[in-house]
Amino acid sequence: MTAKERKACGGGPYILTVDSPAVTDVQPLEVLVRTEPDVVGVSSLPAADVDSRFSDQTQGNTPAGTDAVSAIGSPSFAGAPPVVPGRYSDSILPGETLYFRVPDVDWGQQVVCDFLIGPTAQAKAALGDDDYQSVWVGRVYGPLKNAIIDPSATEARGTYSGKEPGTTHVATP
Repeated sequence: MTAKERKACGGGPYILTVDSPAVTDVQPLEVLVRTEPDVVGVSSLPAADVDSRFSDQTQGNTPAGTDAVSAIGSPSFAGAPPVVPGRYSDSILPGETLYFRVPDVDWGQQVVCDFLIGPTAQAKAALGDDDYQSVWVGRVYGPLKNAIIDPSATEARGTYSGKEPGTTHVATP
């Protein structure tokens, strides 16, 4: 909503009504409301991103300590647990998607994630001696749940055989 449209609507409060007469039972609904302050001047904006290869070129600081903290990802955006800089471990099944939330990322900051898929006897047995699986681990989504992807990234995709660890890397602009 532009400033002009907001002014025409008045100062609020605003009321949202959802009506779906074709639904006979209770259905889940999520409403995402996002506000941003008006731009006061061009000088208050961050510098333009001049390089589109942000994912491969950006490396994060390795968190202190070597032990990963057990975390339980959520199968949905709404239930994604917040994580702060650190190392985390979770278990995931083939075809499963788990979400984690990185709160409070401000202008000029980046999210940098490195993923390690450990070898397992089950994966090795399922894939066989000479087979591997193409994996894309670690997608980053913005505040409006849109995927933030670097189409030129080479480290966000990889292969996994079950015999050796697989790694992927992803960063935001």
